[in-house]
Amino acid sequence: MKEDIFLNIIGKTLSNQRQISEISLQELSAKTGIDAEKILEIEMGKIPLGLEEFLTITAAIGIDAAKIINEIH
Repeated sequence: MKEDIFLNIIGKTLSNQRQISEISLQELSAKTGIDAEKILEIEMGKIPLGLEEFLTITAAIGIDAAKIINEIH
């Protein structure tokens, strides 16, 4: 899978899960210490997402990181 497609899918998945959990960008930013604008860019697939950031975001949303990866693959 191409990196840009992967980033888009990961971003959309994180965005959907965040919205399902009813967590705003600002709340997620406060929970993770990651700037809200950066989270938005990650959700839009515009910037790469490191493993540590991915795990931090998924934990803050309350979702299983491994499950997301398995669903994408």
